[in-house]
Amino acid sequence: LLAIRADRYRYYYGRETLFKTHPDLVQFVARQMPALLEHLFDGLMWHAQMVQDGRVRVNYYIREMYGVPEEAKDVWTSPMGVLVLAAQSNVFNHPVMEKLLEVKWERFGLKIYVGIQIWYMIMLIMFTLGFVTWQNSCAKDAEIVRLVTGGMAAVTLLLQSGVLCYQFHSGQVSRCASGVKMIPDLVVPRFLMNPWNSARYVSSAMLIANAFMDLSCLDSLRRSPAPPSGVPVREHGVNVLGAVTAIFIWMQLIQVLILSERMAAFTYAVGRMVKDFAQNFTVIIVVMVSFSAAMTILEAPGGFGDGLGSSLYTVVKIAIGLNSDEAVDQESWAMACLMVLTIIVNIGFLNILVAQLVLAYSALSSDQEGCAKMNRAYICVEMESFLSSKYRQKLYDELSFDEPLEFDSSDEGPSGGIQVLCPSSVRTHPKYVPDRVVRFTGDASPMDPWPTNKVEEDEEAPNILKEDAPAID
Repeated sequence: LLAIRADRYRYYYGRETLFKTHPDLVQFVARQMPALLEHLFDGLMWHAQMVQDGRVRVNYYIREMYGVPEEAKDVWTSPMGVLVLAAQSNVFNHPVMEKLLEVKWERFGLKIYVGIQIWYMIMLIMFTLGFVTWQNSCAKDAEIVRLVTGGMAAVTLLLQSGVLCYQFHSGQVSRCASGVKMIPDLVVPRFLMNPWNSARYVSSAMLIANAFMDLSCLDSLRRSPAPPSGVPVREHGVNVLGAVTAIFIWMQLIQVLILSERMAAFTYAVGRMVKDFAQNFTVIIVVMVSFSAAMTILEAPGGFGDGLGSSLYTVVKIAIGLNSDEAVDQESWAMACLMVLTIIVNIGFLNILVAQLVLAYSALSSDQEGCAKMNRAYICVEMESFLSSKYRQKLYDELSFDEPLEFDSSDEGPSGGIQVLCPSSVRTHPKYVPDRVVRFTGDASPMDPWPTNKVEEDEEAPNILKEDAPAID
């Protein structure tokens, strides 16, 4: 279907018909038969046989892979959106996916992403000055910096809320199954499915709270009486809010590292391993709570008799080795509980977690380049989801997919792609197939079937059965 054929009148290429007949082809293959994706992509490119001025013509027929804005209202249902969610990282090492990613990244992905990161970097600098460096300063400059930071956070929160409303209204949502028939599925906008976006949404709200709690250095509700030094000190609750906000904001700096291909692969690997860590950590918490309840019932000394919360706090400290003295002076049953807990958590679950993380990182590190490209592709899809349908259509029209691509000078072939002059070293690539067009030089008619190799061989071969076979009475 994806072979390119030619007779003396025209070229024949079934790509457009294939995707029109099966508009969800990529989605279906990615989920049901991922091994066939490579063969599908092989049929979406053409290499010239001749080298001209050290360059080789390469046609990438990526119109359908790019995603027609009129057909794919939800960017996450486009071929690239499906692949970043359902496919393996090695898919993005194929030349077709590399070129598709390059086109989207250079045309809009990089610009929008850098602009967003610059905005967050300014907020980070302002927060560090106003709430960390000048934490207890009542100077006018410090108050202005805090207010400006709060204003930027308010604008950010407003824009983020606008994106959420737009995605919810346009159907760009994910459905999280509850697993219970009586409970409906949870509908979440795509924006919040990215943990980094969720962290930024929360940090923007916390920044606003920090800024409004710092409106006046004389506010007795948020500052305790001035100590002998004369410098006002914040209330402990305000400091806790500021500390949590600082962690959220500074951790988001990791997103800037995606601009580096090597760091993008590392951050992608870390993100994948977080799932294994979360699952293991959930089981550890359940085990700790169960043993904390047992220690509370036994009324063991060392803070275990002050309620479940105090017992859990003490158990966690013992498990990580911060309060080993509390485990020494215990009666037999309490000591047995702590010993079993230590064996289960420190020797069992933590070693299992380490083994899982090692295996996961080994698998991901074997294809770091693919992981980096997949991470970047995810960002491209997310940046495209922020764009209006009108602007997406404008970017699509600028690629001129309707214009035919030349195979040679004045030799126009099928449309639906872009042509690139690649270095002659492309001929060493495993996917290089010189001029894969199947040509037929005889008489042709649109009403006649395309001649197969078997038919041609039969016509050229002598008919041994008719000429040499003896007659049978």
